[in-house]
Amino acid sequence: MPLPPFIITVEQKIQLLNCLGRVRKSQHGKPFQRPVRELWPEIAEAYAEKVDQPIDLLTIEMNVWGDWYNNLGELKPHFDRLYNNSVTFNGFNHPISNRAHIIRRRMFAFIDALEEQAERDATGSTFTRSMKKSTGPSEKEEKEDARSREGCHNLQRLICVSERYRLDSLTAICMDALTQLYKTHHLSPSAPSILYIYSHTSVGSKLRLYVSRSLAHAIMNKSPNDGGIGGVETDWIWDVMKENNELGIDVLAELRGKDGMKVTKAEDAFPCEYHWHGEGDICTAKLY
Repeated sequence: MPLPPFIITVEQKIQLLNCLGRVRKSQHGKPFQRPVRELWPEIAEAYAEKVDQPIDLLTIEMNVWGDWYNNLGELKPHFDRLYNNSVTFNGFNHPISNRAHIIRRRMFAFIDALEEQAERDATGSTFTRSMKKSTGPSEKEEKEDARSREGCHNLQRLICVSERYRLDSLTAICMDALTQLYKTHHLSPSAPSILYIYSHTSVGSKLRLYVSRSLAHAIMNKSPNDGGIGGVETDWIWDVMKENNELGIDVLAELRGKDGMKVTKAEDAFPCEYHWHGEGDICTAKLY
């Protein structure tokens, strides 16, 4: 009887992100590093007419970061699409399509290796299985983690709206709730949520302040156990900062003058730093 699809573990996620980062920067990955509209804006319109569902390596990487794939097998259709889109637009024998074919083959082999290792672990000794059951997250814990992440996403979207319309009291209350949620469940903003926040807020946003501090802490405190980025290479942070100048400016502002010293966690800051009120004014969030 075949085993059910395996969920993506933290260790597999780290391996996937590191592998995707290397592939994206390789010679084969250059034509697929980012969406076509960003790499070649001059052909974006023609590309959109031929390709209904575009995909690129950065988008796949962001999806892995945001836990959008339920299991390893769900990544494969996106690499199929990467190749098929290139054949549709460039042709079967085009050099770019050949690169897409190599990427697909390489990533399929990598995913297969991860799945085979997971199957070996699952069908190992009774002791191994019992250890995995006792040390791994339970179904209840996984559901709670999913609810926490969904709560974070909902709060982020609400804060984006409240800041836009300067509903300062609502922003303060939601920022307090978001900070507490991150701290209680040991979470940090994911790459997709960071991109969403910076595209839906403006300069000076309190939500941007929290995000930039989280990234600064991740850069300066790279450790799986300190709430940083879990041992994942920091390359993606620099890539996103290059893409979004305002994010880069905010993160560098948080890093300025640290000289290698550790950056305080965003959730450990004084709560009113994420509120819209003057120094010495009554904090409306504390009235609720």
